[in-house]
Amino acid sequence: MASVHEEQESVLAEVAHDLANRFHRYYYYSDLAVETLADVPAEVRELLAKAMETVEGIEVLTRTTLSFLRRMELRTILVRADDVVGSLRQHLGEHALESRSCAPSGTAMIAIDPPRFGEVLATCCRILLERAVPGAPLRLELTGDGCLELRLSVDASSSIPATPDLALALATKILALHGGELLIPATSQAGIAALTVRLPLAAQE
Repeated sequence: MASVHEEQESVLAEVAHDLANRFHRYYYYSDLAVETLADVPAEVRELLAKAMETVEGIEVLTRTTLSFLRRMELRTILVRADDVVGSLRQHLGEHALESRSCAPSGTAMIAIDPPRFGEVLATCCRILLERAVPGAPLRLELTGDGCLELRLSVDASSSIPATPDLALALATKILALHGGELLIPATSQAGIAALTVRLPLAAQE
């Protein structure tokens, strides 16, 4: 007899398969339209571009929803706390990063699933950069006593809602599986958006 989890996995697999087929058709027709309508007025191309943005938005939303619902298992490895910052800098690329560190020593280790933890960092950075004042750099503060805290903040034109959206909810779930948490700190500073990622340090042998 199938367990509840197995039944849920089966349903999600069917949903994912059906959605994959639908998106494949959407992209096929969009590519065909681009080739066929190369010489049409700019207004038509703009409408097509907006339609594709909608399709891509639905795809992202669906993928995030399925990931949130699906049972998740982590494959953790031990990494240096310093390497987390290096990974964050690599993700930001051209975006400047001002940093201040009062973090645990460079020998401190944390146990993470790199791809999953990368999702968390990517989500946090995207949410902050979407709200950032043009040209404003992300600021990083490393703190923690018995844990590693990464506080990301930016001069922002809008604040982060107290009720998280689906992407933040997924990031919160991933961090909870790591034994950590994602915080949206209440700030008294107007025009600042901030997120804090907190992870426990691995036990030193």
